[in-house]
Amino acid sequence: MVYAGRTRGGQGGVGLYLNQKASKSLLGYHPVNDRMISIHLRGKVKDVTVIQAYAPTSNATEEDRELFYSQLQTHVDKYRKDVVVIVGDFNAKVGKRTNKNEKRAIGNFALGERNENGEELVNFAIENGLSIMNTMFQKHPRRLFTWTSPDGNTKNQIDYVLIQQRWKSAISNVRIVTAVMKC
Repeated sequence: MVYAGRTRGGQGGVGLYLNQKASKSLLGYHPVNDRMISIHLRGKVKDVTVIQAYAPTSNATEEDRELFYSQLQTHVDKYRKDVVVIVGDFNAKVGKRTNKNEKRAIGNFALGERNENGEELVNFAIENGLSIMNTMFQKHPRRLFTWTSPDGNTKNQIDYVLIQQRWKSAISNVRIVTAVMKC
C-alpha cells in the first residue's frame, strides 16, 4: 500500500493497494499531497504511471479546484511518455456528450447531468487526449453509481478511470469497486 495524506484523524488522503505482482513491478511512487499520489510500474511494452486523485467538491473554492487540476496537469505532463492511467474520486458528474468534440473523451454510457466539476474533468480529458473509460462500457446502472447520499435516495457516478486515447483499445473493461478501506 502506498499512501499520501494525513496519518491521524481518519479523513483525507489517497492510497493505492498493490498486489504481489504489481509490487514487484514498482519503480517508485510520488506522494503529491493529501489529494494525489502516483506510482510508477515497469510494463512489458512501456512503463505505466497510475495517478490516484481525489478532487475537491463543487463546494470548494475555485482556487482549490484550479490548484488540483494544475497539479494533475503537472503530473500528466511529467509522465506523458508512460502509459498514464488516472483513477479517482473527481466529485464530478460527466453526463452525456454535449457535442461531437467530446466523442473520444466520453463514451455512450455516462450517467446523469453534467455539473461544473464534470465540465472541468471533461475539458481536462479533451485537452490531454484522455478517455474516461468507465463511460465506454455498458453496465447496469447500479454498477455505474459510485456515490450514494446518506439517505440512500440520490445516486451518482463521480469516480472515474482515465487513460490516454492511444491506449484505450488495451482496456477491455472497467469496474469501480465502492468500498472503504480503513487503515
